[in-house]
Amino acid sequence: MVRLGGSFMMNWLKADLSWKLNWKTIYEIVIAFFVLTYGILLIQNSFDAIPDYLTQENMNWIDYALIWFFAIEYSIRFMFAKEKWKFVKSHWFDLISMIPFDAFFRIARLMRLIRLIRLIKMSSVLSAFFRSKEVKFSLIIVAGIVFWGASGVYLIEGRVNSSLQSFVDAIWWAIVTTTTVGYGDISPVTIGGRVIAVILMFTGIGLIGSVTASVATHFIQYLDRTDADDHDNKVRGDLVQLVKEKVSSIHQLNEQEYRQLLLTLELLRTQPSNDLPHEKKE
Repeated sequence: MVRLGGSFMMNWLKADLSWKLNWKTIYEIVIAFFVLTYGILLIQNSFDAIPDYLTQENMNWIDYALIWFFAIEYSIRFMFAKEKWKFVKSHWFDLISMIPFDAFFRIARLMRLIRLIRLIKMSSVLSAFFRSKEVKFSLIIVAGIVFWGASGVYLIEGRVNSSLQSFVDAIWWAIVTTTTVGYGDISPVTIGGRVIAVILMFTGIGLIGSVTASVATHFIQYLDRTDADDHDNKVRGDLVQLVKEKVSSIHQLNEQEYRQLLLTLELLRTQPSNDLPHEKKE
């Protein structure tokens, strides 16, 4: 029976998976856009040079909009959860991100950081990205080198370089130097600062390429795993549907069809979804 419905099943599966993948891609892009936008607003709002339009009141409105967005998304997932209390206990962080603590206490920045993490968790790609050990290791190495370079140049040139006004400027310089962009808006004027710049340049040439390759490899592997999992789930779902159809007309089955039905039931019962038979690639 598996072979009988295989061709039709796989054709339908490809079309449905393609449609799903398109919507999934759009969803991931939208969430990534939200994460980047909200992250930039948080960084900008944390320092002195704040634009006139980025007032505390406007940031509060953005926070309230996110809270409503989280609440709607959480309510939908809660509504479809089979075990409600287990769902609540396993998603306590989501509940915290929806509480407007910043309206009553002076912890607005902490709550906004929590909401940023909550946004990242909504994206399966981003959350898997930050959970990857390889990516974490690469980011820690890059962050450590940038912080070392920024601290060194700020301590050496903080009082002698007029273009270096704050530690934030030093971080900016370290980042653009490590990535070999080198805008030139900040240039070291001391021997020590220039030595640090050379170290960051040579480090960046090899390190940034390795980090970029690691990140790209992770994304490709994640998308491949996701596609395979979606494919397996669709195969299992279609087999279950075919079994239901056969059971509904079980009195019309001949002996061979009946035995195939029993074998399919045994297959569904004993094997995990990723062990189900797949369509052979030509």
